Amino acid sequence: MSNASARFASVLLTITSGAVLGVGAFTLGPGTERWLAFGVGCAVLTAVGLAFLAPRRGAVQRLLDLPTVLTGAWLVVCSRAIESAGAGGSGHAVKWFNLAAGAVLCGAGIVGLLLHEFELERDLERVADESWAVRAMRNQARASRSGSGDGAHASMITEQEYADAISRSAG
Repeated sequence: MSNASARFASVLLTITSGAVLGVGAFTLGPGTERWLAFGVGCAVLTAVGLAFLAPRRGAVQRLLDLPTVLTGAWLVVCSRAIESAGAGGSGHAVKWFNLAAGAVLCGAGIVGLLLHEFELERDLERVADESWAVRAMRNQARASRSGSGDGAHASMITEQEYADAISRSAG
């Protein structure tokens, strides 16, 4: 699995899991909600844990994985610890706990997708800058072969402009 697909899959699972928890908080009974939280917590821990092993995941995405993993672990523990009836728990506690955990997962997933889009756009701009520099270099080579290397060609660039374009594309 490549870096981008592992990252996208883990973030998509995180958002979907958060949405399922949020919807389940208002549509399911307390007992079912507890098992749903347990399953979602296990799925999030597994997916993010496997995606964390992907190379070049990025420091920012790995930092963003921390609250996701903590929320997944908290879901697993609390889904087994919070009772839907009896001392220390109620059906409402389970509902609001699942809703809050779902909101955290959705928020972390949305931030992860936004970061992925910004990184993708930056990479596309770098490729566009590199292709501009290559086209400019080819035009300059054509102009010097055709004998009009005196700078009269309008699409030619100076060596300094070319060096600036390469340094911009390098990052």
